[in-house]
Order: sequence, then C-alpha cells, then structure tokens
Amino acid sequence: MAFASAAKRPDYVLVVKEETLPLISTYISNLKMLGLDVEYAKGLTVDLMFIKVFIAPDALAHFSQIYDIGTSDPSLTAGFYSEPVIPTPFRNPLVHSIGLSYLRGELTEAEKIMVVNRVLENAKYGEKEREFGLTKLIQVGAIETGYPLHDGPISENGTNYRSLLYRHWSNTRVTHMEQPLDTIFRYFGNEVAFYFAWLEYFNLMLAIPAVLGALTFLGSLIFVLLGQPYQVQEVCENSNMLCPTCEGNEGCRFKHIYKYCSLAQWSVVFDNTGTVAYAVFISFWATLFIALWRRKENKLKFRWNCVEDVRETQIRQPYLDKAIKQQLNRITGEIEQYTPRCQVVLQYSLTFTACSILVKKSPFYQQFWQKPVSSSYF
Repeated sequence: MAFASAAKRPDYVLVVKEETLPLISTYISNLKMLGLDVEYAKGLTVDLMFIKVFIAPDALAHFSQIYDIGTSDPSLTAGFYSEPVIPTPFRNPLVHSIGLSYLRGELTEAEKIMVVNRVLENAKYGEKEREFGLTKLIQVGAIETGYPLHDGPISENGTNYRSLLYRHWSNTRVTHMEQPLDTIFRYFGNEVAFYFAWLEYFNLMLAIPAVLGALTFLGSLIFVLLGQPYQVQEVCENSNMLCPTCEGNEGCRFKHIYKYCSLAQWSVVFDNTGTVAYAVFISFWATLFIALWRRKENKLKFRWNCVEDVRETQIRQPYLDKAIKQQLNRITGEIEQYTPRCQVVLQYSLTFTACSILVKKSPFYQQFWQKPVSSSYF
C-alpha cells in the first residue's frame, strides 16, 4: 500500500471498498464532529480506498483527559529518578540520548494511538444504541480493516523510534547492553516497557543463584570424588552385604550393595551440607528478589507517570451483541448488559457434560480407572 502524498503521517488508517463508502458516511461525519480530520486516498497497488484519520491537538488533549490516557499532571514527574547507567561496554548508546518529553505532559506515540483507537471504537455509525465502534463495522463488512502506522521506515540513518530500536535494541550485536526502556515506553507503551523491564531484571537477578548453584554443584562433585564421604564408602567398599530388591510380581532378588555405588555418589552430590546451605540462600534471595523488583517497579511508575494507572476492563463487542437484557449496577449506579443466571448455568452444565463424556472416552480413563486391580500386587 502506498499513498500519493505523505506530507503528514496519519494517526490511523481505515481500509474500505469504494462500494461500501456510503455505509460509513454517518460514521465519518461523527468522527469529524469529534475533532478528527479525514482524507481519502486511492491505493496505488490495490483496488481499495484508504481513509487517513488525523486528530487535532485540541481533540487529542480533550480525549486523553476523558479516557485518562497519558500524563494528566506533569508535576508528579518533576523530580523523576534516574536509573543507574551500566558503564561501557554494556551501556546502550540509545539510553538517555532522547529527551523525555512525556515528563512535560506530552503524549507518547503509543498513548496517542490509544486515544485515537478509543475514539474510533466509541463513535456511532447508526441510529440504534449498539451501532457504534470500528470493531463492529469490521464485523459487518463495512470496513475491511483499520490500523495505525509506524513512525517511519526502518533505515540505517533514520532518526525515528522504529529505526533506533531496530539498531540499538532488537539487534544481536547489542544483546549484552542494557535496554533503552524509555524509548520502548514511548514507542510501545507502558505495558510492553514494563514487560521488558521485568525480563531484564529477572535475568540479571538469576545470574547470582546460577553462578552460586554452579559453584555448589562443582564443590559437591569434587567433595564426592576426592573426599570420599562415609555415605559413599559404606556402599562402594562393602562387597559382602546383599540388598533385597522387590520389583512387581517378579519377587525379591538379592544384589550386592556395591553395585549401587554410582547411585550413592550422585545422591551425596545433590544432598549434602552445601546444597542445604544453597537452599537456605535461595529462600533469602527470593525475598530480596521480590522486594527489589517492587522498588524498581515503583521507580518506573513514577518515571513513566503510571502511578495512578487503573486498568479498565473493555467489554468485548460480541458479548454486547448477545447480552440483550439490562440491569442496574448497584455499585456504579449505571445500566449495563448482563446474561441471565439460568443461561449461565445452562452453558456451564453443557460444558461440564461434554468434558465428562470426553474424559470417559479417553484412553487415560479406560486404562487407569477401569482397569481391574490384580490380587498379585498384595
């Protein structure tokens, strides 16, 4: 897909067929009333129409406050903390090289896309109560698809966030360097940024028990091979003692205990004073691990102004279409759709019955639950 002119990057793109344009005329008019500008462009490589959607700065600020997206109070991040930067050669050149403009109250690229998407999902396209939303228009076939655009193409000399992340983050040559979490936050949003911040912290913290565990294992192995503890000597150097082994219906047979020498050695390798001390260390490490992550998480929340981030559960459009009945929510005082309890019980009953039938027909059930127990086991 290509546009004839690319003077200004659209905030969102709607793909439609020419014959379906009259079906979304009301939807486009409502978008314009909400402060969005649209521009039509015919595809150069495909026989489709592309509606480029632009949001005005005033509308962006207005809807960001309504949907509570982005920085609402820049003073909260006035004294933002600075993460300690790992010295070279582990320092990523992208870290702290871009000004954190979101600390001054500006929306990031990811937050701007979220605002536009919420507007598109709430705009009405018909007179009925449930005729609204981009998702519903895609389901009925009036719109083929809709998507936001990247901030630019990937190039070696590019200065957009996509190119910078491609060179300094998603690249095997910078695997050993720290992650540019601020740039990830600006481009992908806070959820993705927190995910990779967690992965970075998790892998760094696992290095401590990994190294200590390897040293503990090597020390235990050397202790067994060179020290010859008494547990191993009693088994490996005793050639006269016999050990009875009873396996199933074959009866009990006697074997020399020295044949279990290797088993005794490995048992001591994994069960000795050093491994017990390592287990105690892991319990303290786990407590420290959780406490330090909470500290880092709270710092990142203040840095990215996500302290008051409340996750809002979005009700899926297919559920709203099926939930015809409405009732008053005693907590919020709002009218909302709901599914009758009898219908929920019926659905769960059918699901449980189907699962029970499938379990009874499975080989696991027939082998372990219906197989008669032989008296030879007792």
